[in-house]
This record gives sequence, C-alpha cells and structure tokens, in this order.
Amino acid sequence: MRQDLLLLLTFFSLLSCGDTSDEPTDAWIGGEIVNPKYDYVVLMKDRQIIDTMHLDENNFFRYHIDSVEEGLYTFHHGEYQIMHFSPGDSLLLRVNTTEFDESLSYSGEGARKNNLLIDFFLQNERENQLLPQFYSLSPEAFEKKIDSLTEERKKFFDVYLKKEESSESFVDVIDANIKYDQLSKKELYIARHSKKMSGTDLQEIPASFYEHRKNIDYNNELLKNYYSYFRFLNRLFDNLAYDKYKNEESYDRYSYTHTKYKLGIIDSLVESQLLQNSLSRTNTRRYLLRAGDPEETQEIYSLFEKLNKDNADIAEINSLKQSVENLMPSKLIPNVKLVTVDNTLKDLRSAITKPSVLFFWTTESSVHYQNIHTKAAELREKYPEYQFIGINTDTHFRKWRSIVRALGYNDQLEFQIEDIENAQQALVLSSISKSLIVDENGIILEHHTNLFRPELETQLLGYINE
Repeated sequence: MRQDLLLLLTFFSLLSCGDTSDEPTDAWIGGEIVNPKYDYVVLMKDRQIIDTMHLDENNFFRYHIDSVEEGLYTFHHGEYQIMHFSPGDSLLLRVNTTEFDESLSYSGEGARKNNLLIDFFLQNERENQLLPQFYSLSPEAFEKKIDSLTEERKKFFDVYLKKEESSESFVDVIDANIKYDQLSKKELYIARHSKKMSGTDLQEIPASFYEHRKNIDYNNELLKNYYSYFRFLNRLFDNLAYDKYKNEESYDRYSYTHTKYKLGIIDSLVESQLLQNSLSRTNTRRYLLRAGDPEETQEIYSLFEKLNKDNADIAEINSLKQSVENLMPSKLIPNVKLVTVDNTLKDLRSAITKPSVLFFWTTESSVHYQNIHTKAAELREKYPEYQFIGINTDTHFRKWRSIVRALGYNDQLEFQIEDIENAQQALVLSSISKSLIVDENGIILEHHTNLFRPELETQLLGYINE
C-alpha cells in the first residue's frame, strides 16, 4: 500500500512538473482511505458538491480540478475535514476511518499548510477537553490562561511563516483559526457562569470580558463554512439567545424558546445568505430532532423558511419535519421492516406484543452495545411489564447475528433493520443512543428518550400507573 501511495505521489509530481505556465490554475487531490466505510469520497466547497470520487480496488482515489478557486474545501467520507487549496496544489492524503482526524496526514504540494490546519484542529480539541478545569478560575485568571494558549499558537505560526511561503488567503484562515478558537473559549466560560446550575459557584463576569463582542465580523465570506468561525458564532448566539429568556426558563439549547430566539438573532446579525442558510439549517435540525409539539414545530419551521433560501436545505428540513411529526406522542410507530436472526422479515409493529422500549445499537461500538444490553437487562428485571427490543442499525447480517448468539442476547427480541436508509428517516435515527417507548399497540409514548437517562424510569413507572 505504501508503494502505491508513493507511485501516486510521483504521478502528481510529474503532472506538476509538466505544467509550463507561470501561474497554474488547476489542482490535484488523491490518496488512500484505510478501512473505508463507502466506495467513494465527496469533495465540496461552500456546501456544494464538486464531485464524487470513487475508490479503486486498493481504496485509492485521485481527482483533477481544472480551475481551482483558492480557499477552503471539505472532503467527506463518513466524517469530514477542511482543506485549503491553491492553484498548483497536488495534495495526497491518507486517513484511517477508525481514527479519522488523528490519522489524517498530507503529502505533496500544499501538504505543509494542510498538515498545519489539522494540527491546529487537534490542538484545539485537546485544549477544549482541558477547559472545564479552568472554569473555576476568576474571569481575569481564565482570560490570562487562554491568552497564553493563543500566544503559543501565534508563535508557532510565526515560525511556520518564516519557513513557508504562504498566500494571503491561507494566512487569513490561520489568523481566524487562532482568533475564533480563543473567543469560543470565552463564550464557553460565559455560558458556564450564566446558567443557573445547582451546586455551582458562579463567577461575576466584568463588562470588559465581553469586549470582544464589539468587533465581530458576522459575514466573513472566506470563513463561512470553517468550523472555528462557525462554532464561535453558534456559541455566541446560544449565549445571546439565553439572555433573552434566562429570567423565565432554564437553559436548554434544544428547546422551542431557545431556538426561536436564536433564529431571530441570526436574522438580525447575519447578512450573508450562505451563513444564514448554514446556521438556520443546523439549529432548526437540532431542534426538530427533539421536537414534541406540532404547533411549536411549525413556528420554528416558518422562521427557518424565512431565513433559508437554499432549496436543498428546505427540502431536507421539510422532510425531517414530516418524519418528526409522524413520531410524536400518540402517533402509531412507523412500520419499518426488520430482519430476524433466522433471516426472515418481520414488521416492527408485529414485534411489539406489549408495552415496549426500542433501543438501537451498532457492531461498530462494542463498548456501547455491551453497555446498552446490560442496561436493558437491568431494566427488564425491574420492569417486566415492558419488552426491551434491541434493533441493530448495521448492514452486515452475519456479523450482527454472530454477536447476538455469542453474547447470549434474547434472539426473540433482537432484530436488524432491513432498509437502513428508509428506517433512519422514518424513525429519525440521528443518534445511536436514542430510544422510544410505545404501548402494546405501537402507539408512541416517548419519541426521544435514552436508556441511561435518570428520567427514563420515571417515564416507565408513569405509563405503568396510567
């Protein structure tokens, strides 16, 4: 495989050498996907698909961009990452899907800047994991701490610039990365000390701590799909939305109230249509996945339609809205097709013979499927009035069946989804942790719960006593 990678890099180098023009306008991308989940990779810019690149028999791909616009691109294969392209780049990547971000590396022309991008991304992820231990600091001490982290990154980039010639576009991206990662941390600190959490010592935050909000560019076209910028705006707007209702309700970023105010803030502060589209889609989707009231759902959808002008976004959110409305309490569970361990088909509704809790799992996470089956067994002992039905979301029948049998799961209560794409839409399977509670007739009682939530047992008891 390494030899194939070297051959591909040599191929790109020869192509670059063959370009006799002073200023190339094209670019190449290629590479290897280790443990691929699909047989293709998708290249996008500004949320628009440029092309779908198919993997060969050795899980390699290559693609030529005839006329490349300098800036940020994303490549998708289950997960996604950001890349920076300039005319003349010949990027070769290698990524292992089992550790997508951590394994991603580049070689070829344009590799150093993109390796720097992923290094900064991973560094920020590590810093965010450490961040909660700094929340107890005073605002002054917290600011000093994150300023020191920011200064380290600036120094690192200064050293890079002395060694590498960089375009203005790339410098702007890295400067924004440093700036908005720092400001995101400040917004997280503000959030931590503005939510009335029991048992928490809240810090009094001085006005000076909010100074950064006076100089925010809400319409940066270069960064419109860059995670550092997009994440900062989302965190800022969450805090601004909470300020609107903090005296009436507790903080809940998934609630109708929060989403309503947040969409209003996006409408008032963001003028870029592309940013409005992205932000309204993300936040409306987040709300819908937990929505439980038809009237509130329609109101949020109407606000979304006012903001979003992308036809694909509108179609996606409208489809999700319809699926969510079909899953609301008092509705009949969608009758998706299931596969039994005997490899026969069974309707979901026919599998429900008494009040039931439906939970989902995948063979890709052994820790999760073992934990959730252990939890289901505990709950089954405590609440024999309910069936606990395990539904597998994979497409590998034999692998699923072998796990069910090897671990001694009740094969009368274990099924695999027959058409995962249809079921994901019908059951709104946005998270493997999701569970549903239905009565003996398949009428939905709870459409978005979780076996590990403390309130689940309260819900189960409540329906028993009705």
